[in-house]
Amino acid sequence: MAKNYYPMVFVPLNFKLFQSSSKVIEQNNISLIQPVLPLYPVALVNRFKFYMNVFWIIWVILSIVLYAIAIYQRLSLLILFLFLFIVFSIFLLSWSYLQNYKFKLTKDYYKELNQYFQKFSKLKKVVVQEETKKFDFKPKMFSIEQGDAYYGLSESSFKVYLENYFNVKQGLVFKVSDKYNYTADFIISHSSGLMIDVEIDEPYALRNAEPTHCIDQLTDRKRNHWFCDQGYVVIRFSEYQVVIQPESCCYFIAKVIFDYTGDLTQLNRFGKVLQLVPQYAWNTQEAKMMIKKQYRASYLPSAVIVKSKKRLSRKRA
Repeated sequence: MAKNYYPMVFVPLNFKLFQSSSKVIEQNNISLIQPVLPLYPVALVNRFKFYMNVFWIIWVILSIVLYAIAIYQRLSLLILFLFLFIVFSIFLLSWSYLQNYKFKLTKDYYKELNQYFQKFSKLKKVVVQEETKKFDFKPKMFSIEQGDAYYGLSESSFKVYLENYFNVKQGLVFKVSDKYNYTADFIISHSSGLMIDVEIDEPYALRNAEPTHCIDQLTDRKRNHWFCDQGYVVIRFSEYQVVIQPESCCYFIAKVIFDYTGDLTQLNRFGKVLQLVPQYAWNTQEAKMMIKKQYRASYLPSAVIVKSKKRLSRKRA
C-alpha cells in the first residue's frame, strides 16, 4: 500500500530482512521440487484459427467460381444455391466441432493450471512455515497494564469483528518513559509470537474539534517507530474504513499475518470479501476542512456524535 494511503503497514527492520532472505530461500527450495507448470495450447488454438480463415477463404472463392460457372453455363440458380448451402452446412459443422475442441483444450488447460497453483500454494506454505519457525517474532516489550481509556463506537464495533478472527486485546498500555505511555487501540497476538498493533485513525477529535493523525505531524511517526523498535508490526486503518468495511480490514490483517508467518488459518476463515478501498491520508489543512464539513458525521451515527461531544474522555497518545 502507498505510504500516504490507508491502510498503512510499518514493520521492524529485522522483519524486512527476514522477509527478503526467506523469499530467496523459498524460491531456491521450491524451484527444486515445484510441480510442472502446464502450457497454454497456443499452437493448437492458432492452428484452429488458421483452419477457420482458410475455410472462409475457400468458401468465398468457391462461391464466386460456382456463381460465375452458373451464369456462364446458364445453370439453374436453385441448384447453385443448394450446392452452396450444402458446402456452408459442412463448414458450420466443422466450425462447431473445432470450437468444441478448442473449448475442451482451454477447459483442460485451466483445470491443470488450477491444480498447479493448489500444489504450489501448499508447497509454498510448507517452505514458509519451516523458515518462520527459525525466526523469533517475539517483541522486546510487552504491555505494562490494561488501560481504562474511553473508546468510541468505531473501536467497540470493530473489536467485535476482530475477535471473530484473532486473539486480540484492547487498550493495552506501554511505558515509553517516566513521563508518558502509549495506549494501543488493539494488540493482536499470533501463535508464532508475531504481535500487531492495530490503530484506528480519525481526522479530528469530536470533543475539541482538533486535527489528529495528520501526515505532516511527527506524533504518529514517532509512535510507529517506537512500536517497530519494540518488535511490533503496526497497521493503521482510517476510521472510515473500519466503520464501512470492517470485514475487509480484518482480511487485510490476516494477509499480513500470512505474509510473515505463512499461516493460512485466519485467511481460510473468510468467505468472499470485498477488497479494502484505500483512503488518502490527510494533512492538517485537509483535516480542518473535514472539521468544517463535519466529515465524521457522514459515516458515524448521529447519536454517537452528540454523545462524544458531551462526554469528556481521557486523552490517548
